[in-house]
Amino acid sequence: MPKAAEAKKVKFSVHPRHSWVLVKKITPVEKVTDGGLIVDTSQSRSFLATVREFGSKVEGLVVGDTVIVSAFGMEMEDLEELTGEKGLLMLRDEEVYSTVEKAEE
Repeated sequence: MPKAAEAKKVKFSVHPRHSWVLVKKITPVEKVTDGGLIVDTSQSRSFLATVREFGSKVEGLVVGDTVIVSAFGMEMEDLEELTGEKGLLMLRDEEVYSTVEKAEE
């Protein structure tokens, strides 16, 4: 196999610094009203994501947490190229509004 082809298969891990958080968008489920209309949530100001990694100054998060985050994070094409993973965003920790946990019944 040529070296150029081998180089394209190499993937990297990304480690945010300081107060940055790396998250992966959770694909939203379509919202349907009682009347059967599909609600467009693409203009929402926030969405759910899973914490992948965070910098040393971030407190209160654990890798794997489900969080509500600002919809204005940086979607960097470089992240997808480096990791081979779609839907990754880089945010400041103050753009993570809250963690989400399943309520006990």
